[in-house]
Amino acid sequence: MSVYNFRYRLALLGFSYVITIIEKSLDHICGHEQTQIRAIKNLFRNEEFLILTASSSSIQLPTTNNILRVLSSRREHRKNTSKALSHDVTALQNILTGSNYPKCTGVLIPTAETPELLICMELIARNKSLPIFALRILNQNIIEKLNKTQRTNLQICIEAGSIILVTETKSLEDFLLSQYSLRAHNNFLLPCSIDPDDAVLPHDERNRQHFKIGYLGGFRKEKGAYKLPNILADLKTQLNDSETKITLELVMQEAKHKTAIRRMIYQYKLVRSLNNSLFPDRAITIKMLDKELSPHAFIEAVSYVDILLIPYELKAYHARGSGIIIDGVLAEKPIVYTGGIGMDEFLGFGNAESAANISEFAPQLMKVIRNLGVYRAKATLARAAMRTKIQESATFLEQLNRSPRYFS
Repeated sequence: MSVYNFRYRLALLGFSYVITIIEKSLDHICGHEQTQIRAIKNLFRNEEFLILTASSSSIQLPTTNNILRVLSSRREHRKNTSKALSHDVTALQNILTGSNYPKCTGVLIPTAETPELLICMELIARNKSLPIFALRILNQNIIEKLNKTQRTNLQICIEAGSIILVTETKSLEDFLLSQYSLRAHNNFLLPCSIDPDDAVLPHDERNRQHFKIGYLGGFRKEKGAYKLPNILADLKTQLNDSETKITLELVMQEAKHKTAIRRMIYQYKLVRSLNNSLFPDRAITIKMLDKELSPHAFIEAVSYVDILLIPYELKAYHARGSGIIIDGVLAEKPIVYTGGIGMDEFLGFGNAESAANISEFAPQLMKVIRNLGVYRAKATLARAAMRTKIQESATFLEQLNRSPRYFS
């Protein structure tokens, strides 16, 4: 859609002011960049917004066609940082101050990275009267990449009301304040694949002796993928040492490896951990899904399992949220997770069990399996709490739309 057609459509609808959303990675189908736009559209009902993305993007979103492809890509930033920053500052300055574009009430960056912080600070240095910039910080690394002078400038912009930092976890809000004296607001949690207004699908009760454990989402070291063989081996031991007749099934997406050798080694460890020569009838089976799942297929996978396993690395996730926690809580799934990771505020309703180390995952999984009905009942409380938190995101969007200096 051309700029002029976009302005004409807004005029017909009575919109002369819009929120501008910056999301460079709309083509990234395996992340949450696209689901975020859909979530914002659902939360920000009956309002228009303008999306700015990379000029190389060819994505078409069913939720909106108000997309301008004017920014540099992540790849261009890595290749020539200074050139990409200069390009984006000029492009945004033209859009935010030019007469050919709709007036902007606020700029929202739902997946802000370090370059976006630098771009916003440079724009503010050039023009103090620009709309407020609301940047959602998803992990502490984004701030850690700034030098001391840049962090000081960011603090000045926050205190002046030119920039507001928002998070999706209380732990990150606290971390930014304690480590960098940066005030952030834990008020912008967005749903991922599962819509919080959708009804929870009924549980599969056809075989109460067969339980399905889901390890879903991106296959990365920081998500504890390398822990799976050990956890499965411990689960096998737990089954062999018990009198139970239950069987277990692990549901996971196919692993991504950089080399064929790494793939073969990992598959060997996985198969070895599953082999149960002592009690073949208690073998743990694996249901392997595709490496990349469509949103519909991912929702089906979450709905299919009884329990979600989230063995994330504490160092990487101690102040960081997780899409699978969001989807799992909204689907009312019991969860076994690494103790101390971000979003544990939604895992303390009796709906989850934490593991302090790798050896605790199997016992905690068995504990949940033996008392699955109790954990499912408590999961309804966690879902209600998360839906309330998501509603805060809608309130934030309304505030951002009403007053560019609402948070100053």
